[in-house]
Amino acid sequence: MNAQTINYPRDRMILDVGFERWDGAPDSYNERWYSNMVALTIFKEWASKKNGLSIAIGGDVSWHHYHSDLYWDEKGQFNLREEGYTKNKISTIYLDVPVEFRFRARRDKNGKYFRFYIGGKVGYNLKSWNTYITDDVKYKLYHSPGIQDFRYGVHARIGWSYVSVFAQYMVSPLYEEGSPVDVHPFSFGISLMAF
Repeated sequence: MNAQTINYPRDRMILDVGFERWDGAPDSYNERWYSNMVALTIFKEWASKKNGLSIAIGGDVSWHHYHSDLYWDEKGQFNLREEGYTKNKISTIYLDVPVEFRFRARRDKNGKYFRFYIGGKVGYNLKSWNTYITDDVKYKLYHSPGIQDFRYGVHARIGWSYVSVFAQYMVSPLYEEGSPVDVHPFSFGISLMAF
């Protein structure tokens, strides 16, 4: 191999598994710690052969589940559930187009290396629904009211070898303009890299 050429796995497939939080939620809002997300991304990368810099663009599908006591009532207003339910969540599925600017350090003697990626994404809401379960009732409302069709945000990854941690912040609010709440989803967790 030419001593001046740097070869890396291209991180063409990335699985993100993490937790969800809402920035800007009402003070009375009670979010459950197990609100979660999963995303699977396929990337195409264009890399320099002389250094660890590259750019990648891809497509992903992501699932988000927000467990809390917040819900839409029959009048189209937000309210807080009283105790007595076993599940109350808002779920969304997005199709996104992410772009990443990537830096990888040189490999060590074991073939491992440091990585730092930063980028953004735009996406479209494919599906949303609300789930409410008590001992006596199981209720599901499809097409959760007020959620925006489009979203955009920023993200970053930092890691070693095939495992990284990530954080993602949606600059666009989850709900449409004029909604009684102005929340921005924030995700963080683990990224697993493949080939």
